[in-house]
Amino acid sequence: MQNSINSKLTLCISVVSILLGALFSPAISHGRVEYAIRHGIVSCLQCHVSPAGGGIRNPTGKLYGFRGHEPNPLSLSEYYQADVRSAFMHTQGDNIPSRRGFLVMSTNGAVAIPILKSPGAWSTSYVGSYGFGMLETGLRDSYAIFKPSSTIGLITAVVVGRTKPAFGVLTDEHRTYTRVQSRTSLTAGDFETGVMVSGTPLFGLHYDFMFTSGDRGAGASTGAATNPWGFYANLRAMPWNGPLFIGASYNELGTQTLNYDASATALWAGLSLDRITAGYVPGVVVLEGSRAHGWNNQTLNPALGRTFGSAAQPAWFASIADSTSEALLAHLSIFVSPHLTALAKAEQFTPDVDLPGDAFFRYGGGARWYLNSNMNLALIYESSYSTRSGMNGTAGVPAVERFAYALLHIWL
Repeated sequence: MQNSINSKLTLCISVVSILLGALFSPAISHGRVEYAIRHGIVSCLQCHVSPAGGGIRNPTGKLYGFRGHEPNPLSLSEYYQADVRSAFMHTQGDNIPSRRGFLVMSTNGAVAIPILKSPGAWSTSYVGSYGFGMLETGLRDSYAIFKPSSTIGLITAVVVGRTKPAFGVLTDEHRTYTRVQSRTSLTAGDFETGVMVSGTPLFGLHYDFMFTSGDRGAGASTGAATNPWGFYANLRAMPWNGPLFIGASYNELGTQTLNYDASATALWAGLSLDRITAGYVPGVVVLEGSRAHGWNNQTLNPALGRTFGSAAQPAWFASIADSTSEALLAHLSIFVSPHLTALAKAEQFTPDVDLPGDAFFRYGGGARWYLNSNMNLALIYESSYSTRSGMNGTAGVPAVERFAYALLHIWL
């Protein structure tokens, strides 16, 4: 119990230190939710084709992404989008060889083909995307989306097919503990097939419900026999027209091969520093906490094992497969200029809440610079460690390595 209190106190102190120091030691993940919070937008449909966010952007989203630079005329089309992310990475642990190299992390192409558009009636489009990168190859989106003419209403979109379910804080970074914990990142293997219904009944309230079939298709790490069904619920709200945002998400997946279901709950809050300081501090703070049960199982969530070292300590991971895990995330974005953003984050992951001494921590800093309307460069450094006995820099596990990389993001 005392170890749990000390670990959480250490995390809180470190979070405050990082948040206060972000302008001087910039940071991490390329979050999208920060923009919605800053501008008071509760529905992802304002900038994206999908109500869950991410993926191909609509014309409004593309215009925002130009960041004041002169746009490439090819980028103005709402019918297609390309996205390439390349990185030079360097990892280092204690008394083990460092790993370094250049790779093309992802190369994604997407189309949004209008099938029927009629003023005052529901529109229909097909959206598809595919990954061609070294780390991720295969089908991503493949769905039909039906939308009424109004962006405010009880139902503002119906998605049928394969897509990313709405869950928790949406960021570009697939490595955050809150996303790895419950297999809810933007990687292709975390996409689901089913029906999603979304709505914005009020200007400051948005919801998403998705029922999944379990057929995750190409690029998936598990198949229909493992996940025959699932349910996702997501809620975003902006009380009193901001500056505070709050969100809550829940998922549950049944299995044919296990004697328990997997479920996860995420709660998050975001605060626009612009709006509470009259623009003197142009930034956004996001805090998220999540709990999951059953997602430690390697069959359901193989990415978690790769991150936290199931190969290094298989007996330990087998013992916590049916345990309840906890993850915390604190993230800060400071918009130094329209073309330069400083970020910071702190994270904690506890695979089993009954074993609070076996926790993982990650802190980092970096900066993202928008070179032109279709390119940005991020320089990132992270330091990670674990309080579990024997889980240190010599373990060769990604979750306890020091990690630096330069990420070049190009899109069309």
